[in-house]
Amino acid sequence: VVSTWLFRVRGLLLCLAGMLLGQWIFYSFSVGSIFVSLPTLLSFFIEVLVCTFVGLLIYVLRSNLERADAERRQMVVAYEKLEQAQQARDQFFANATHELRTSLTSVSGYLDLLDEHSEILDDETRTLFLRYAKEGSNELVSSVNTILETMRSNAETRSVHLEPVAVAQVVRETMDRLAPQLVRDHPTRIEIDERVTVYADCQYLHQVIRNLLSNAFKYSPARSPVTVRAHAVAVEGMPGSSGQICISIEDCGPGIPPSEQARIFQQFARLDRDITGCIQGTGIGLYTSKQLVEEMGGKIWVESTGV
Repeated sequence: VVSTWLFRVRGLLLCLAGMLLGQWIFYSFSVGSIFVSLPTLLSFFIEVLVCTFVGLLIYVLRSNLERADAERRQMVVAYEKLEQAQQARDQFFANATHELRTSLTSVSGYLDLLDEHSEILDDETRTLFLRYAKEGSNELVSSVNTILETMRSNAETRSVHLEPVAVAQVVRETMDRLAPQLVRDHPTRIEIDERVTVYADCQYLHQVIRNLLSNAFKYSPARSPVTVRAHAVAVEGMPGSSGQICISIEDCGPGIPPSEQARIFQQFARLDRDITGCIQGTGIGLYTSKQLVEEMGGKIWVESTGV
């Protein structure tokens, strides 16, 4: 029975054989003969059948207990994942609400100043307030678009349309669509040969470049440069080939600690310092970028020393 408990079916067979052999040896020593009478042999088999029944019963009970334990562990893991998703969702709504409220407050505040004090404000101040209100409005539109695009990409799957796309042109078009003050506050160098072309979904590539540039502008000090590059790289396993293009965006931000680099592409994820800091964000831009890049057959990653 103990062997059956420890080794299951194989243990059961070993247990039965061991019991028969043990009983035969004990009987042989008792009667002084190796020959077993028929009644004794029947008693042997009855004992074996009883032990077999007990062993099978233990085997079934053990299997049920293990199955129940496995289901319990799966439920614990599922609950932990659900709890993590709920926390991430709550954090996302908190971030999104804070970001939208900040932009709305900025727009509303400057418009109120213009409405209440228009008569005493000079032309230069009115122009400045209008510019601030417009910049806040652009930030609000950008935040709403990012949220809507993420919700749409999660809700439906669009077929990827790959076509030759000029990288430099996509970068310039993307910068033209960004908020003017962001581009104005960060001198951007585009070090891309006009002939560099990739097979990509043009709409997806625009969105990825926009998300990465927005992050670079947001986290970099004012007047610090941002550099966009693109160059051919060799395909793994094919020395001398140049079948892929690496597009990189380099900024002068605070860096990303190595311990947190693995989670920045997760949905709703934000660095601890950013949650408690003054930089706004929803934690979905890099997640969306990763989904789009991988749908186009590419790969996205971060390189930072954390400084």
